[in-house]
Amino acid sequence: MAEPSSPRLPDLVIAGVTKAGTTSLFHYLAQHPDVGVPDVKEVDHYAPLVEGREPPSLEAYAAHFAGSGDRRVLLEASPRYFIGGPPLVDRLVADLASPKVLVVLRDPVARMWSSYTYKRSKDRLPDDVDLAEFVRRCRSVHERGLVRDPGHAAYRTLAVGVYADFLPAWLDGLGPDLRVVFADDLREPVPLLRSLCEWVGLDPAPVAGFDLSARNATFQPRSRALRRAALAVNERLGSVLPDGARRGLRRSYQRVNAGALAETFDPAVRAELEAFYAPTLPPLREMLVRHGATALPAWLG
Repeated sequence: MAEPSSPRLPDLVIAGVTKAGTTSLFHYLAQHPDVGVPDVKEVDHYAPLVEGREPPSLEAYAAHFAGSGDRRVLLEASPRYFIGGPPLVDRLVADLASPKVLVVLRDPVARMWSSYTYKRSKDRLPDDVDLAEFVRRCRSVHERGLVRDPGHAAYRTLAVGVYADFLPAWLDGLGPDLRVVFADDLREPVPLLRSLCEWVGLDPAPVAGFDLSARNATFQPRSRALRRAALAVNERLGSVLPDGARRGLRRSYQRVNAGALAETFDPAVRAELEAFYAPTLPPLREMLVRHGATALPAWLG
């Protein structure tokens, strides 16, 4: 009697970071005919390890990919994994069969502003938290070492941007099976996508037919009440609607309710962030060069 086969788990994981283009990269790669994806983009199977808790069973993890058939590569993207440290990296490597992992990095100053405007658009910040106050609270979380505390998740953005604090666990755990890419490369993504397909053993030819429009762009709501109603509808129906229907509804909503943020990126706050991150970039650059990176973005110096 044949033994039951093991559950099929991901071969390729986008492990970070938030607000760096991971959603766009996921949707680009998901268009490849040999790539299977889960029923939700961010499965977050290993995310409990960030907080020192156990993840669900591997059978529950595999169930998210039940609709992928016999696709050669299974892909998932859960940017929260990036800050998990050795416990998360070691578990992921042990559970998955020779996984390949992608980490996407972005200029941390630009990422801070993007995170703030995104949280503001989603009503995830109190009305009295402007950019300066957001940065102040983020600095407090960083200085108190609370980046993995779930009660302070809204204000972990600054700490996550100190990439050199978290990247070593991935470099040590994955070695050549880790690929660090940059948000800058997603502006003209075809060369990157072809390279990534070759890296995971896929035919790069289908990249020519990919829809390369950006995903997860931030739009500020004209009406916060309408925004809350849309979020409630998305929470109720988002998981059952096909991707095309979700995109159509999103476009319709944006036509009706998308506006602009009245606040601008305060030059004084920008200068504060640049000064904060400046000493963190040389060690990051050194790590990346040792890992074999050659074409580094301008923000790395």
